[in-house]
Amino acid sequence: MEYANFPYLTAILLSCVTGLAVILILPGERKAQIKWVSAVFSGITLIFSIYLFFAYDKNQGGLQFVESIPWVESLGITYFNAADGFNLPMLLLTGIVFFTGVLTMWELDYRVKEFYAFYFVMVLAVFGLFMSLDLFFIFIWYDVSLFPMYLLIAVWGTTRKEYGAMKLTLYLLAGSALVLPAIIFLFVNSGLNTFDITLLMKPGTFALFFPDDAHVPAINDGVNAQCNMVVFKIRLSEF
Repeated sequence: MEYANFPYLTAILLSCVTGLAVILILPGERKAQIKWVSAVFSGITLIFSIYLFFAYDKNQGGLQFVESIPWVESLGITYFNAADGFNLPMLLLTGIVFFTGVLTMWELDYRVKEFYAFYFVMVLAVFGLFMSLDLFFIFIWYDVSLFPMYLLIAVWGTTRKEYGAMKLTLYLLAGSALVLPAIIFLFVNSGLNTFDITLLMKPGTFALFFPDDAHVPAINDGVNAQCNMVVFKIRLSEF
């Protein structure tokens, strides 16, 4: 695990937050400026994403650009971001889609301010989801992305847009509801009082809950698989 000398991952999130703040401040009538602000800040996130992708040491592997700050210690919640071979391509693709999406909608003339504001909120949540390694934040980022996603489809979509938006949102909410019990199980039964995926996946984490030594290896493999499956399902559905 290699800690970051500079918080590149947080910088991506702050670029989205800053861009969103500027968009909200600008009057809705200044459509051209809103589009340029969106292009600039989405471009910044793309630059950071490209840098991280190529700066990642593939020979070393593992977690790099790690950022870990305890947030609510009593509940084991940590602001924990990192990059690895699994989420780096997703971060890069999100940066590309974010920037090109802004350019693709350049001719938009209906509720421009609202569109780009919701767009920035959704992408902020997607970036946060892909870079987080704390199950609490992964779950929160996932759910945060659903509301703007619904509105973007329902208001600016085409061809049965309300039906499509509702159907997609219900499917994603159903997936979220199914994943939540697994997250709670991992948190409660680990005995570590943490949502940190890297700690939950360590061998022996659930040995106290399952004291039979003969079954501990199989249990550890099962828990590791469950951690991986929880994260994979959430991230894949968002992507």
